Amino acid sequence: SDNLDNTDLLEETIMLGLRTVDGVKISDINKLLGEDYVTKYKTAIDKYVNLGYLEVSHGYIKATNQGIAVLNQIILDLTM
Repeated sequence: SDNLDNTDLLEETIMLGLRTVDGVKISDINKLLGEDYVTKYKTAIDKYVNLGYLEVSHGYIKATNQGIAVLNQIILDLTM
């Protein structure tokens, strides 16, 4: 079928969201995932926050200017 499974949908939501100014709404990802995204991917998220590539604030995860340059690698880590 042409339906995306949840993993593909998760990846697409994060990929598209991180390319926007606002970022990805965490509650939207949680609905797709059926569990708390930030808890499940805490190690990867913390790594990129500490590197200055991601920011988590006001219920959103967004890429910084530096993060946008390495976004493809980040997206792999945040969805695999």
